[in-house]
Amino acid sequence: MLDLTEDIQSLTTFRRRSGDFLKQLRKSKRPVVLTVNGKAAAIVQDAEAYQRLLDIAAAADPREAFARDWNSQERDKASLHASSSKSSTPRSRKRMAYLVKLMPRAKLDLRLLFGHLHASESPTAFRWYQGLEQEILRLEENPKRCPAAPGGRKLRHLLYGHKPHVYRVICRVLDQRRHVDVLHIRHGARRRFRSQDIV
Repeated sequence: MLDLTEDIQSLTTFRRRSGDFLKQLRKSKRPVVLTVNGKAAAIVQDAEAYQRLLDIAAAADPREAFARDWNSQERDKASLHASSSKSSTPRSRKRMAYLVKLMPRAKLDLRLLFGHLHASESPTAFRWYQGLEQEILRLEENPKRCPAAPGGRKLRHLLYGHKPHVYRVICRVLDQRRHVDVLHIRHGARRRFRSQDIV
């Protein structure tokens, strides 16, 4: 809850006494509204309080939770991948998991698919969507189980779902770097995939 006497300040005052305001933000955990010419222009908040807001938003919106979970999983796997590749022997390196990375186009495809399925409103659609997410993550185990994608520059594709709701996950396997780049996610009934589609 805002305290109107302390939590609304002019930008000029904030600039002059920024150190005092930072102490106040840490202590009160309340945001401060900064004004320019008497109108609200920005809100400044303590980092810990902001993180709490993000957690609340993630709990309320499954799409936000998915995006944060996926990014967290990517960071965890990247650090695990880096540490294991430094310390592993050549023999164990062959069995080491691949790092699955969603490229920007694939992230957009997933967000659009989530909305198209109305997954935030339908438990069945949400479970289906989570199943797709898990199949994408399983590419870390053996991405070469996926067949070559038709018409794509050494690309592979993972099929998920049952007819008529089959989706195609287009990916590129980089053996030397032990990466799987997920490039594009599309409905299987769309026209034949072309390599220009991932740009």
